[in-house]
Amino acid sequence: MGHGGLALANSLAVSAEVLTLLLILRRRWGEVEGRQMLSATFRVIVATVLMGVVVTAVVAWGQRTSASALWTVAAGGVVGTLVYVSAGSLLGVRALRWLPDALPTWSRLP
Repeated sequence: MGHGGLALANSLAVSAEVLTLLLILRRRWGEVEGRQMLSATFRVIVATVLMGVVVTAVVAWGQRTSASALWTVAAGGVVGTLVYVSAGSLLGVRALRWLPDALPTWSRLP
């Protein structure tokens, strides 16, 4: 699987680590708001899948039209970001509410 296998193994290891730490935390604190976390995780997964489908389509379009790799990657990144933020906002991903404050604005620049 090459680099993809390494990325998959890392993702699985980190996911197992998070689940293990959540179980430990739940034992120590009693409750970790599991239903809210599961709901939020589901929303993020849906937004991520939508983004992945769109980025895959953009890359396929770039290959069909013989666009340069740089333009294909840039277009995939921009379109993927827009799709994720839009889908996440529509699905109510709370972490995206902090996005405007995290982005620099011209009025705040020195």
